[in-house]
This record gives sequence, structure tokens and C-alpha cells, in this order.
Amino acid sequence: MDFEVLKKTHRICIILTFANILAVFLAVFLIPVFSGAGNSISDRMLLLLFPVLSLVLNLVYNCGVLRKKNEKSNYSAISKIYLIVEIAYIAMSWALVWFYFNSKRAGAFDLYNNILFIIGGLGFIFIGNFMPQVKQCKGLGLKTKWTKNNEVCWNKTHRLLGRLIMTTGIIELIISLYDLFTNKISSSVIFAVMITGTVLSFGTACIYAYRHRND
Repeated sequence: MDFEVLKKTHRICIILTFANILAVFLAVFLIPVFSGAGNSISDRMLLLLFPVLSLVLNLVYNCGVLRKKNEKSNYSAISKIYLIVEIAYIAMSWALVWFYFNSKRAGAFDLYNNILFIIGGLGFIFIGNFMPQVKQCKGLGLKTKWTKNNEVCWNKTHRLLGRLIMTTGIIELIISLYDLFTNKISSSVIFAVMITGTVLSFGTACIYAYRHRND
């Protein structure tokens, strides 16, 4: 049943991917008036970056999961994370399109960065929520010699890691929304918070796994 859900998710994401590629292509090549950096062909081609990454994600997913039919214990978590990443790519691609249409407007670059950070924060929250659902396997999760050899350690570590990733996402989302309305925080600070939170989350989870290696 979970594998059927996985295949349905793949079909939905394929449709979304090609619809998004077509829509972005029409937007950047058939609309004659662009502002700022969107005037050149090379800059217009850059707008296809996220749609193409989305297509690559679908190809990797098809070859790595559907055809090999591995990671059976994680089909449900994989399908959810896959759909979240697909939606995030679509949102980021249209944020980039919006930026090129409005690149000469005051504050457009800061707003574009805020949109990306908000999407990233939401992505962290959703992925952190699904992290505890990841079963012990070879392809997903935090793989250390302690989690790979001890299922209890694996489960405890991923419950903690999920909470830490969600916390990082919530902090990033709050800071990004605050900056969106006040414009008092630089993008570099928000980026630093995201990177620091990610490193601390995985570092703490590794230490936690070591301490619970004999559970």
C-alpha cells in the first residue's frame, strides 16, 4: 500500500514539475518586457534553475527509490518529504521569477531573500516533523556507527534530531517574518542562524547517539 502511495506521489510531482517548467518558460521567454537583470538571455535561463533541479529530483527519486524498491520501511516518510521538497522548489522558482520582474524596485532583493528563508524555515519544520518516522535503513537519516548498529539508539536519536530541526526552522521562520515587516535584520544574519542551527542540530544528535549507543 505504501509503495502505491509512493508511486502516486511520484506521478503528482512529475505533473507539477513539467507544468512548472512550462509555466516558467512561458513567463521568461514569451513576455517581452523585463526589468533589470531579466533582460539578458543568460539571466532568463537562470530562472529555469529551480525547475531543472526539481526535474533532477524526480529522476533521482525514480532511479533510486521506485526502480530499486528499497527502503520499504520508509516509503511513507519518503513520499511526504519528496512532496515537500517538490513544492519548495516550485515556490522558490516563482520567487526567483518575481525577483527578475521586480529587480529594480526598492527592497526587491531583500524581499526575495525573505521569501527563500521563509520557505526554508517551513521546510525545516516539516522535515523535522517527519524525521522521527524514519526507520533504521541505509539511505535515510543520521547514519553513524552507533545508530546503524542499534535500533533503539536510532529511534531516540531521530526523535531528538527531528525536534532540533523543527526548532531551527521555527527560529528561522520567526526571524524571517520579523525582518519581512521591520527590515531590521540582514539576510546574512538569518543565513548564519540557519547554518548554525543545522550544524548544532546534527552535532548534538551525534553526541546523543554516542551516549545512547548501548541502550
